[in-house]
Amino acid sequence: ANRLGIPPFHKTLSREMKNWENPHLIYPVGDPIFIHIFPDKNSKTRRVYRVVEPRFQARKADLLQKIESRIVAQVDERLEVETQEDKLRILMEMLDRVVVVKGSGESEIEGVGFLDRFSMLRGPSLRKIPLTRIEYEVIRYLLRKNRIGLGVLEPLIRDPYIEDISCDGVGPIFLEHKIF
Repeated sequence: ANRLGIPPFHKTLSREMKNWENPHLIYPVGDPIFIHIFPDKNSKTRRVYRVVEPRFQARKADLLQKIESRIVAQVDERLEVETQEDKLRILMEMLDRVVVVKGSGESEIEGVGFLDRFSMLRGPSLRKIPLTRIEYEVIRYLLRKNRIGLGVLEPLIRDPYIEDISCDGVGPIFLEHKIF
């Protein structure tokens, strides 16, 4: 925790909070995304809006790219998909074809079916990528956010308290918040 301490959790926000001098809180905007609002130490009036979402540590950052590459290699380019729901369903089915979720304490080969073991003999490009349950859930979220949703803007779009989003080029994103 920083100098502000641990922020209190609020299920919803109210208009009365608009009068708070230095708001410091966390609220949900849709599982598994939360928003942390706190005072900007460089401004008396500005607030920092920080998205709290599943992420990988730097040493695992290449895992998503490896999985996406495997998915792309298996996609049938002739496949026609009309709805976002169908896109999501197909993407998650493709994910399940290229990864295997290991239980705690399992070796890389335990928890892998017969056909997957057979493919392991044929080379690393055909092996399913082993993931922990947490890694699997993070990958599912990131694929949904970045490939079906709006990427970095997805958490902002989900926030019912955001009135306006603007950006002047590559710089910071500015928000108009209904409460803060």
